[in-house]
Amino acid sequence: PNIWYRARMSWPEGDGTRSVVGVTLPGTPALIAGSNGDVAWAFTTSGGDWGDLVVVETDSLDPGRYRTPDGWRDFETVPEVIGIARSAPDTLWIEQTIWGPLWTEDLQGRPLAFRFAAHDAEAANFELLGMETATSVDEVARRAGSFGVPGLDLFHADRAGRVGWSLVGRL
Repeated sequence: PNIWYRARMSWPEGDGTRSVVGVTLPGTPALIAGSNGDVAWAFTTSGGDWGDLVVVETDSLDPGRYRTPDGWRDFETVPEVIGIARSAPDTLWIEQTIWGPLWTEDLQGRPLAFRFAAHDAEAANFELLGMETATSVDEVARRAGSFGVPGLDLFHADRAGRVGWSLVGRL
């Protein structure tokens, strides 16, 4: 099934009605691409490198621990359940660090954690809802730096025919 969900939302505002139309993703309270009548917008993948591999130093006396800037800490093991059609689900057990999940090892056999900027707590917010009331490319450009989304390209245009591009999200 398609991941995009078409949506139209309208509500009373002042002496009139505010209306937005576009597409959203399941669980997302804002339009990812759409228009409010004054401004239209859409996102694309920026192609940036927003992740890092972090060398994880394990405790030689207790391999279930790793060094953090605040001292030794136990790995957290979390289940990832994968549903399989016409079969029992499979469960992967993922070892987590403060930087993200263990991903692989380097050439020296040291574990590497994958740190993704979009997983930072500061990378998620509801500022994208401001697009519902934006009236110009200039206003979108001013707001774009506050959007809590993964690193994305934001393309926008306004009623006056002006267009803009902004790199948004946690970098």
